[in-house]
Amino acid sequence: MTEKTIYNKPVRDNLPKIIKDNGDECEYIILSPAEYKKVLLEKYVEEIEEYKNAKTQKEQLDELADVAEITEALAVLDGATPDDFYKVKVEKQQRRGSFVKRIFLVSATVKKDSQK
Repeated sequence: MTEKTIYNKPVRDNLPKIIKDNGDECEYIILSPAEYKKVLLEKYVEEIEEYKNAKTQKEQLDELADVAEITEALAVLDGATPDDFYKVKVEKQQRRGSFVKRIFLVSATVKKDSQK
């Protein structure tokens, strides 16, 4: 018995081939850049929820890998290359740091003539 499942969601590029290589069938479409950006942003929310609900470190890392992949895809949709994206990430990290030290800024008093 075969059963058709409706997904209606973005998937990784190799998934249709993997499905077909397993002897199964799938139907997919290629979205416009604007449509794809919209569904990727929705997928972001889904992946963050899955990360929040992950029980093991492996599950957490798996979900974070999906978040990173979606981030890169969004950068490409905006006209950047993956290398452009990571270059900006590293430059920003060198300039302003990362988020690994768990710093939570409560307030700051800034001189009016200081540059940000």
